[in-house]
Amino acid sequence: MKTLDSTKLTVVLKEPGVEKTKKQNLANITPNPEEAQIFDLGDILASFAPDATICESVIKTEQVSYRK
Repeated sequence: MKTLDSTKLTVVLKEPGVEKTKKQNLANITPNPEEAQIFDLGDILASFAPDATICESVIKTEQVSYRK
């Protein structure tokens, strides 16, 4: 039986003029978030960063257990 244990998001932020990206990790996300909600969260986090920082991408990681 397949069981979803956890969902985590990593928001990748890009600041103009800086080569290295910044990553913000979020744990304990609601299971099966909608795509629009994921992008909205990335944009919200980017708004707290220095001016002109954009959300480059969001990585969703799901941990699943398989039990007999």
